[in-house]
Amino acid sequence: MVIIRLSRSGSKKRPYFNVVVADSKKRRDGRFIERVGFYNPGANQGSEALRLDTDRITYWQSHGALLSETVGRIVKLHTKGPEGLEAMKKKDLDKAEAKKAKKAAAKAEELAAAAAAAPAEEAPAAEALWVHRNTAAYYFLRLRKIIAYELEAESEAMLGGEIEVDESYIGGKRKGKRGWGAAGKIPVFDLLKRG
Repeated sequence: MVIIRLSRSGSKKRPYFNVVVADSKKRRDGRFIERVGFYNPGANQGSEALRLDTDRITYWQSHGALLSETVGRIVKLHTKGPEGLEAMKKKDLDKAEAKKAKKAAAKAEELAAAAAAAPAEEAPAAEALWVHRNTAAYYFLRLRKIIAYELEAESEAMLGGEIEVDESYIGGKRKGKRGWGAAGKIPVFDLLKRG
């Protein structure tokens, strides 16, 4: 079966289409019988965006060739002239903008519903004190080292037994792509007395 369809060419994200007569079993950009025009959707104002050889298209249709849906639409636009092509581009642009606005409105509504439904969560200590989380982690590490040093030096005199510093992590979730670590979790320190 012979079909008149578009064959894509051009570089990435800059398409350019040839209107070709081809066997329907051949690939989209593969072998064709005859090139009967072109369509350049990214053409600048004033340059030719569409050219069709209507005599050859009617010849092939009279010999049983079918038009693809897109080529049928392009042929109708060609009969309207350049104004029809500009109207089609404007209609497609308006349709895309309406779809984008609808999606943005749905997302805003979803965020508003989530904000209303979520209870007010307590801010971590670093945020409450207006300190960067890396700075807070650095000072927690220094505090842990100081406590461990003091406990080693005065453990016998102060408490009379063996003392261990316990460091645990609570809350948070896995962050980042590497490792399981304690990233995003809150360190909690405790002193354990044995004996």
